[in-house]
Amino acid sequence: EDRMKKNIVFGLLLLCVCFALTGCGCSKKEFTVSFNSNGGSSVSSQSVKDGQSASKPTDPSKDGYSFVGWFLDLDDDDAFDFNSKITKDITLFAKWAQGQSGEPCSKTCKDGYTLDSNKCECVKNDDKDNDSDDDSVAVKSVSVDKTSVSLVAGNKTSIKASINPSNASNKSLKWSSSNSKVATVDQNGNITAVAAGTATITVKAANGKSTTIKVTVSAKNVDVISVSIDGGNRSLKVGDSVALKATINPSNASNKSLTWSSSKSDVASVDKNGKVTARAAGTTTITVKTANGKSASVTITVTATYTIKLTGIVPADGSAIKQYIAAVSDTAGKAVTDYKSFSYNSHTIRNNGEFVRADFVNRSVSTAKLTLADGSIVDVKVSYGDINETEVR
Repeated sequence: EDRMKKNIVFGLLLLCVCFALTGCGCSKKEFTVSFNSNGGSSVSSQSVKDGQSASKPTDPSKDGYSFVGWFLDLDDDDAFDFNSKITKDITLFAKWAQGQSGEPCSKTCKDGYTLDSNKCECVKNDDKDNDSDDDSVAVKSVSVDKTSVSLVAGNKTSIKASINPSNASNKSLKWSSSNSKVATVDQNGNITAVAAGTATITVKAANGKSTTIKVTVSAKNVDVISVSIDGGNRSLKVGDSVALKATINPSNASNKSLTWSSSKSDVASVDKNGKVTARAAGTTTITVKTANGKSASVTITVTATYTIKLTGIVPADGSAIKQYIAAVSDTAGKAVTDYKSFSYNSHTIRNNGEFVRADFVNRSVSTAKLTLADGSIVDVKVSYGDINETEVR
């Protein structure tokens, strides 16, 4: 009897081991596949035996959306494969795209993404370019008819952009400026110069392909309206100089270069800075001219101080001196030989004419009036040279 009890206990132990190790006499374990419709119509969960596949349920519906598929995680790109074996409890989530099934998708994609209207999803451009199942033609490059332009502030120009290949599916372009304070651009490629400086204009296709245009803007040209010479007309003596100053209107003119000239440089000359030097008696016109042809003029009158030095021989018979030399010179010491005459008291002495003997001998004449070749009369000082004493009586 004891032996029989031992055999029964041993048999029960074997049965326990069998159940623990192999599940002898037990049915296989089942797992639950739950469906979260994410706001759509409800879908019943499924019980699936270990190692078997779940059945794909009828697509749920949701107002205003089209059903995309079932996903283990909404962040996944790939939908759940219903051929895969179930080895644990899982929950599948429904993913939706805005827009009713069969209606156009109105979704907007950010830069670098293109809308897949079939799935109503934004797809990376690189992925779309490499999708062998996509029949669309991607933009390979963007080119422009001008790669650089120079403009004056306030002026405009237009840039023409071309897409390669010409049969690209999406030919939309976006224009932008790196510095709108220097140059702006509209979405038709029209550039407006705003202020002096440089800016880069970029034209970009929807898939990110782009090219640039360098824009250099210079300040708007301001023309000279008028020019004047400060101080007006002047009188100078031989040897004197004066610096003339010109004033340009408006003061912000773009080109302020000036050119000075004298109508009679032998009377008075002028240098490139407007400095006038009086050289001989007479009058001259000093003119200043701007680069765009505006000009102004002043008259410069130059006067000279003349001297006469008399030398001669006194005739023995006491008559008027017939042989004398009247050496006339100006302030600068330049000899004057073409004068007409000189006069003192009531006497007028022609050039190389006679001189009164007593006045010459006594040296009584100190000043005279000199008539120059042009008819002008100036005061002169008279000095005397040596008299040939051997001829004096």
